[in-house]
Amino acid sequence: MSTATQREMNALVHMEHRHQHVPWRSRIAAESCDHVRQLSDASPCVGSRARQAVDQSLRAARSDARPQYYKVCGVAHCRPAYTSRVLNYPQIELKYFDVRGRAQFLRDFLLCREIPFEDDRVSLAAGFEAWQALRPDRTITGPFQKLPVLRWGDRLIAETTVIASFLHHSSGDAGRLSESGNLRHEMLISSVHVDLMMAIALLLWSDLAYPGADLGTSSKRVLERIHTHLAVLDRTLIEWQWLESAAARPVMIADCILWDQINCAQHVFGSKLSLDATPTLARFYQECPGRETFERLLHAKPCQVTGRPGEADCVARIRELVASG
Repeated sequence: MSTATQREMNALVHMEHRHQHVPWRSRIAAESCDHVRQLSDASPCVGSRARQAVDQSLRAARSDARPQYYKVCGVAHCRPAYTSRVLNYPQIELKYFDVRGRAQFLRDFLLCREIPFEDDRVSLAAGFEAWQALRPDRTITGPFQKLPVLRWGDRLIAETTVIASFLHHSSGDAGRLSESGNLRHEMLISSVHVDLMMAIALLLWSDLAYPGADLGTSSKRVLERIHTHLAVLDRTLIEWQWLESAAARPVMIADCILWDQINCAQHVFGSKLSLDATPTLARFYQECPGRETFERLLHAKPCQVTGRPGEADCVARIRELVASG
């Protein structure tokens, strides 16, 4: 095969890979594949071997348009038409505690996109002994000696939002969005991380971190602030046309963290955390394409929100306190 023919074939295959990431409806995916095949047929410099290679790639793209199934933790998952199959990934390990905390949405993303990884969970039993033994080893716990850390081949990436940004780019998602779209995703991740994730975690630890603190007063204030922020998020999702754009792309990191933190808030506050006043957010939570995968993982590996000792009792108290008015 000549160098020019190889370049032409590579361009066609690259174009096919881009068309593969259209909405997950198989009819649209098939039409995109057919369009690329027509481009191949129309090119006079593409030889028979190059056409065969293009055809083989197109058949793979068509197979991706059909639902497939795989197993995680022994539980069957429906594989969406969108995957990151076309990329060659190194060995990947996500290390975090055996809690949801700051890493559950990262696990969700990797599972939804069928990116192979090792979900390495550090036990918090017996007074955090496993973590205390592990923490000094900076080759494992990273430059700040804390979790989560992501090992990506020979790289070790620390800090939750940095890991999220790295995955967003390494999965190819940044290339699927415009500049403004990428900024919106980064802003949403930051907002949910600070205003929901950190707020809930601090509340769960508050009576241990600050002896004598009034858990009832703190719980009601945090719930009020979360409701206020959810109303802001609802308006933002409308203005950004989030649901419409989500229908034309794969599940992304921002979707995962938003769904996970709504779920965490409902777990902590029970029926007092209502989405009735935020219909767009409620629709996102109910219809998020990754929801089935998120829920299956929670069922397969149930765990606390944080590493707080006695968290279940604390959650029960918070629910009782906010229910009292």
